[in-house]
Amino acid sequence: MRRIFTFFVAGVLVLSIVGPMGMGSAIAQDGDNETTGDQGELEADAMSNETEAIESAAIVEDRNQSIQFGEWAELLGWGFEDGRVQLVIRTERPTEIVVSDGMAGIGKEGAVSVPQHEESLQAGTHVVTMPVETFRGGHSVGVAIDDAQVRLSSEMREDEPDDPLQYFGGMSGLFWGIGMTTGLAGAAAAYVVYREDSGVIKA
Repeated sequence: MRRIFTFFVAGVLVLSIVGPMGMGSAIAQDGDNETTGDQGELEADAMSNETEAIESAAIVEDRNQSIQFGEWAELLGWGFEDGRVQLVIRTERPTEIVVSDGMAGIGKEGAVSVPQHEESLQAGTHVVTMPVETFRGGHSVGVAIDDAQVRLSSEMREDEPDDPLQYFGGMSGLFWGIGMTTGLAGAAAAYVVYREDSGVIKA
């Protein structure tokens, strides 16, 4: 009887030690699986957000032509459309971006305040937009991230050469004036000849 009791106590002790260890191992394994699954979902979401960000921006430049800002931020693409600039920025840590309008006040006299757009970005991919001015059909902005700055510009139209005949109504106005002057001179000469002929006949 005493042996049976001893074996029973020993069995209880073994179960009390081994049982929690097995359960803990199973829980840890489940936790690892959940962590791996969550990480995979986060990576998939990040890739999806980046793709949507690039597709939603009006990118007129080559999307593969990226610009690195320091160690943590990268400009994936950019473009101008309908008086706005759109930038696709990817950053690996929270950072600040400052976009300034390089065309503000161009062609105008006096002091002009340069519009700026400041935005705080979390780690990830973002689309940053800002209204910009147009000059001769072109645009220009400065982008500053982490003490690094670049200027992005689009092509401007060239000035049309001044027309030297613009004060005479252009080419057509000049020829019309020459024709009118010639006609009046001819009419005056004909009148003079007519008067002279009339005087000779009367005489």
